[in-house]
Amino acid sequence: MLAAVAGTLPAALASREPSHAVSALLIHGALDGLAPIGGGWSRRRGPNGELRGRTLSLDETAARWREIDRFPPGIGGTAVAARTLPDGGHSWPGMPAGPGWREPVSQEFDAAEEICRFAVPLAIPAAERRRDR
Repeated sequence: MLAAVAGTLPAALASREPSHAVSALLIHGALDGLAPIGGGWSRRRGPNGELRGRTLSLDETAARWREIDRFPPGIGGTAVAARTLPDGGHSWPGMPAGPGWREPVSQEFDAAEEICRFAVPLAIPAAERRRDR
C-alpha cells in the first residue's frame, strides 16, 4: 500500500512493472506550485539549477496504478483512489503552514487520518497481490 501527498509518478518510472499489485491513495493540491497536478516538469531545481524531472499528472498516475493492479476489480482486492484538494498547494493537508511557507494548506481533512482510513482495510498479504498469478 502506498500513500502519496503531492506525489505524482515520475515519468521515468512509469514503465516499471512491479511484481505485486499495490493499493494507492494519491492526494494532491490543485494549487501545487512545485509539483503541478497536471504533470510536467517539477518546479524544484537540482544542485546546478536544472529541472528535477517530468512527472505524470494526478489522473495519469492513478491510471497507471490501476493498470498495474489490473482494474477492474484489482488483484487481491487492491484499490486506487485519487483525491484533489481544490484549495491545497504543495503541503500536508490538515496541518498548519510552517513559518515562511508560501503554498496554500488545505484544512479539508487531516492527511494522516485519511491515509489510515484508506490503508487499514487494505492490509492484504503479499501472496494475494502477486501479478504473475
